[in-house]
Amino acid sequence: MLDDVGEIAETVVKASLRVDDPVAVAEQLSRALGHGVAAAASGPEDVDVNAPGHHKATGLARLLDHWGVDWADVVAFGDNHNDLEMLDAAGLAVAMANARPEVKDAADRVAPANAADGVLEVLGELFPAHDRAR
Repeated sequence: MLDDVGEIAETVVKASLRVDDPVAVAEQLSRALGHGVAAAASGPEDVDVNAPGHHKATGLARLLDHWGVDWADVVAFGDNHNDLEMLDAAGLAVAMANARPEVKDAADRVAPANAADGVLEVLGELFPAHDRAR
């Protein structure tokens, strides 16, 4: 948390806001600010406000390029609007059972909820030999 945005010396590409209705606020910000920002609900009370062209998929793309990994080999898990670009790019897109409906629609499959260890369940299915080693 910052008292003064002027304290930041680097280029800001993302800000997070705590609000009562993140979907409504993200929609209002997107309409009001136009193409200057991309706002997306990111949690039950959170909105991510990103500079144009900056989101989870662009960050992951930099890592994948560095590691020489293709998007087709990526499994991405998501539950909110800020995950949509990443899910769209991944070879396997998995929405959590507690995900927003739009996220479930964008996914290849739905896993159990976060609280039910849904990510671990899917990873155990994808990597069964590793799961047995625990």
